[in-house]
Amino acid sequence: MRPILTLILGLTLAAGLAGCSASDHAPETAADSLDSVQQSDQIVTGTGTISFVDIEGGFFAIQSDDGAKYDPTGSLDEDFQTDGLRVRFSLQPKEGVMTTRMWGTPVDVQGIERIEDE
Repeated sequence: MRPILTLILGLTLAAGLAGCSASDHAPETAADSLDSVQQSDQIVTGTGTISFVDIEGGFFAIQSDDGAKYDPTGSLDEDFQTDGLRVRFSLQPKEGVMTTRMWGTPVDVQGIERIEDE
């Protein structure tokens, strides 16, 4: 009886691990399907809104018009630390980086400018 139980547990474990393997195809994201944010050579450009996020003492982040959330590493320049400020941005996602805030994609800000009221 014991060898059968061991075999069943082994097969169950193998099936579970096979289901967790990485896929060669990345899932389609909102950024893939909308024109408001574009990615090229690992640079994300688009428009969005500065938001104050009240996590880990609070920080300013960027939420793009398509709903993607970006967590600037370091902090935004004081001129852009205004909740609700509309901006045009150029960001570089940081590969393999995790933050204690765990909110959005960690990014380096390559360029940012205010969008004046139209």
